[in-house]
Amino acid sequence: MEKIQTRLALLPIEALQAANRIRLPGFTEEQRRQFGLLIRVLSGLASQRTALMTRRFELPAKLGALVHGEFERLEVEFDQMTDAFADCFRQGDSRREFPTVRGALDGMRQCVERIRREHILAAESLDAPIRLLELVSRYQAIGEGLEECAGLIQSLKIHRYWGDYAL
Repeated sequence: MEKIQTRLALLPIEALQAANRIRLPGFTEEQRRQFGLLIRVLSGLASQRTALMTRRFELPAKLGALVHGEFERLEVEFDQMTDAFADCFRQGDSRREFPTVRGALDGMRQCVERIRREHILAAESLDAPIRLLELVSRYQAIGEGLEECAGLIQSLKIHRYWGDYAL
């Protein structure tokens, strides 16, 4: 397991090194910069998502019941986006619309607003709102990062280079 974790930790570094060695006609410095940014954002999202999945965020039962559905919806949409990214790279064509998590993020924000408006946390200890805000912040950061990645992938125009690469 330690070897696997070490290898996974090194992959973004190796990907950045490989991206810097790409020599293709028309592959500009701006595209190289965007590709590097994409690698950094995706690797950060992977670690954030792993932390979200492995850490136990215990919320009071009533609060957990209110936000569970919103968090599940975000997880499903996160999976749809990452699957679409993988398909894009497998097919070598970024000329497509990607799924979005904007609706799920809005749903989460509305749920949190309802919790605030109805004073649901009023009877809870200080720990409950802190845990909730940490979860919401993590989900929002991941969602916004995925949206950023979709834009970066589309800007790369990888269909122009597919099958014509050299490192």
